Amino acid sequence: MATRRITFRLYPNKTQEDKLHKARKLHKDLFNACLYHRKVEYEKFGRSVNYYDQQNILPLFKEYWVEYKELGSHALQATVKRVDFAYKRFFQKLGGRPKFKSSRDYRGWTYPCKAGWKASRKLRKKQAPNFKTRGATTEGTSATHPLKKVKASKRWRKAKDIVSRLQQKVTRVREDWQHKVAAQIVSRNSMVATEKLNLKGMTRKVKTSKGKKQKSGLNRSILDVGIGNLISLLKYKLEECQGIFVEVPTVKVAPSQTCPACGRKEKKDLSQRIHDCPCGCMLDRDVAAAQVMLAWALGTSVLSRGADSSTVVPANCGGFRQLAALRRQKPLPQPQGG
Repeated sequence: MATRRITFRLYPNKTQEDKLHKARKLHKDLFNACLYHRKVEYEKFGRSVNYYDQQNILPLFKEYWVEYKELGSHALQATVKRVDFAYKRFFQKLGGRPKFKSSRDYRGWTYPCKAGWKASRKLRKKQAPNFKTRGATTEGTSATHPLKKVKASKRWRKAKDIVSRLQQKVTRVREDWQHKVAAQIVSRNSMVATEKLNLKGMTRKVKTSKGKKQKSGLNRSILDVGIGNLISLLKYKLEECQGIFVEVPTVKVAPSQTCPACGRKEKKDLSQRIHDCPCGCMLDRDVAAAQVMLAWALGTSVLSRGADSSTVVPANCGGFRQLAALRRQKPLPQPQGG
């Protein structure tokens, strides 16, 4: 069963905000103390310290540093576990050597369970974000994604906290848009076909100065949409409703360069947004590409006629309403053995 994460926005008052800042500083100091403990024990005495060694010290630690008692034992154990995770990643060559953290670099702490804390919810009215650029489906519909550009303070270099809040807002708006678009697509389709993209190659920097500015702008636009995360959301939402996800090979099919009606291939510049084929097919470029991908996935494309279908659509897969109806059906009685 897939594990899902839900993110909530907190709106603390001034007193609560000061208390949260104090808690973050204490967790940061505990992180650095555990890091220093491991470092000294290994470098001076040749002893290795693990998570359980440091966890067992916490009760005595709180007797000397009484301000840590109000933070909760489970939250403190989670901070000690962070140090253990950092060293495990280092030993597995998945990250660098753990370093001491400053208050600016230490981002939050963890409550592994709901014991010892609670949060009250207060609904706030959302503001409609600005929109720009769009993606298209075979039905001719399109979805726009929010602007990344948010006007920051002129003294942003001296107010990094303001810039950080703006960037966090942009991230929340983008993720909210991605979830809504993915849910809308999956609720109406039992199978989704999309282009298999090499995002790393698409956003690679230009080594020469020629066209560097234009390529940088294109890279920002690609990363702004968050295509990789959107594809991941489509995958797991389709898995939940027993749907099918198909990635179409870009090099083989060339969706944006292929006519969905006759299969004729013709190179197009990015500025050419209308697909106009001599066969009479005229569509939006993105819609035409979506139709090519869907036809290839179903095995009905002119590029794969005579070949077997690339996928099979299950009979019991559809929208969320159909899935809910199936769940409400009572199971048939099982025959009892004699």
